[in-house]
Amino acid sequence: MRSAARSVLLLAISYLLFAIFISPPLARAQTVYSNTPSARAFTVPNVDSDVPQNQHTYTQAVTIEVLSAVICQITGIDPVDPSTGCLGINPQ
Repeated sequence: MRSAARSVLLLAISYLLFAIFISPPLARAQTVYSNTPSARAFTVPNVDSDVPQNQHTYTQAVTIEVLSAVICQITGIDPVDPSTGCLGINPQ
């Protein structure tokens, strides 16, 4: 039993060392994104001009859009704009 526990411990430690020192990082804090107008259109919420442009507003806008997308996929009706259809998979 001790041998199995040592093997598991050694495997866990080697995995952590590999994940920390050898594998490339998954998230990069200093990533520079394109600053073109078309790229900015997806990163700025579509709100009135008197609404502050801060992280709180952005988080609320993203939450509303995610909930809208889930409801749209379940019901087939977009709650934000019922006259438009839902996005789906294009098999072509």
